[in-house]
Amino acid sequence: MTRGSTGLNVLVTDSVHPILISGLESRGFTVDYIPDITLEEVKARIHLYSGLIINTKIRVDREMLQFAGKLRVVARLGSGKEILDLGALAAKGVSVITTPEANCNAVAEHGLGLILALIRHIPRANEEVKKFHWIREANRGRELSRMRVGVLGYGFTGRRFCHLLSSFGCEVKIHDPYIQFEPEIHRHQKVDHIKDLYDCDVLSLHVSFMPENHHLIGEKFIQSMVRPFYLLNTSRGRVLDLKALASGIDEGRVAGAALDVLENEQIKGWSESESETHQRLVNSGRVIFTPHIAGWTVESKFEIAQSVLNQWPDLQ
Repeated sequence: MTRGSTGLNVLVTDSVHPILISGLESRGFTVDYIPDITLEEVKARIHLYSGLIINTKIRVDREMLQFAGKLRVVARLGSGKEILDLGALAAKGVSVITTPEANCNAVAEHGLGLILALIRHIPRANEEVKKFHWIREANRGRELSRMRVGVLGYGFTGRRFCHLLSSFGCEVKIHDPYIQFEPEIHRHQKVDHIKDLYDCDVLSLHVSFMPENHHLIGEKFIQSMVRPFYLLNTSRGRVLDLKALASGIDEGRVAGAALDVLENEQIKGWSESESETHQRLVNSGRVIFTPHIAGWTVESKFEIAQSVLNQWPDLQ
């Protein structure tokens, strides 16, 4: 494949909106759009590029950077930085672009839909009716407006999720030790300690993954909750201990869970233990799964592309 004469070459490793490609080309970049490329294939050809656009499957770590002599900018489609070695990138003078604001509404709307589906038993009732079972009393649900919702993490997505909750009139308690903020409306209460969320009916996770957040929601947290609660995770899989969740459901401490992310999303390579834990969650009938699509909308695909273009530096 012929490279551009300017040397301003960009590799796009995942599906993007066409405006991102055309926008970069209009600025003089030669763009290779290879959304099915593997990590090993990226390592083999990264030496050709000054720009790299990635999603979750490509990790830019010290090993990758050994081959990336020309690299000057990395754009992450979305918000998660755990696939980026920020220290190594900074040491090499590589600019980093992320787009947390571009899909926060998509994630927040998906999370709200999952919670409503969970507390009103919509997936289960749907399957029952399709099988000619008309069961009403066993599917009596809860009203979100009468519940206390704990929001853990108040970045772009957590903030947007709280905004959507406002129309329901439910009590919202927010905890984020990294962000200083004033609650948007009087029913939103900032709490200083994670233990202040123990009395919530719903807990929604909107945190980044950092080593200190690994299994942040585990056996200790679940055992500490005042009453059976519903759990929503649209953030990062490793924040939640799935074995502890399965036990919490078995013991009646967790009323149900809605998960858009998992600890290991390479499901075809799961260990026996991972498969067993997943089956426990499935068999409980109290867990809704979606395949990391909370931020995956037609609109967010455009917004992410536009955000990358707006932040892309002049490399001339």
